[in-house]
Amino acid sequence: MISCQQNETDIPSKAENGKPISTEPVQQDENGPVIKFEKSEYDFGVITEGDTVKYDFKFSNVGKKDLLIANAAASCGCTVPSFPKEAIKPGESGVIKVMFNSKGKEGAIDKTVTITANTQPQQTMVKIIGKVEKK
Repeated sequence: MISCQQNETDIPSKAENGKPISTEPVQQDENGPVIKFEKSEYDFGVITEGDTVKYDFKFSNVGKKDLLIANAAASCGCTVPSFPKEAIKPGESGVIKVMFNSKGKEGAIDKTVTITANTQPQQTMVKIIGKVEKK
């Protein structure tokens, strides 16, 4: 069974190579692809343990080159993202679909999905939050 009891203090301060992870903003390539989400956070409110929540994070490529998403990874096995595999051309839109299964969960929920793409910075995060009440 995968544990989903991770909080912000569990996030490492160093990369696998031992170097500190930078928190400084990265200069965006003004001629490259740029991913812009309509909403980067979704609050599903209060649900009952065992319910499944789905949300579509809509985004646009507001950059000047094709946007290619390499991966979308959730912070926990109870959250499953799916993403478009084809290139998103400048001016076009797409969706990152996220499904959260609350089976075995209780209390406040804060789950992130990290999107890796050919953007600067390479990673962008969206999150779902809410509360799960016991059956």
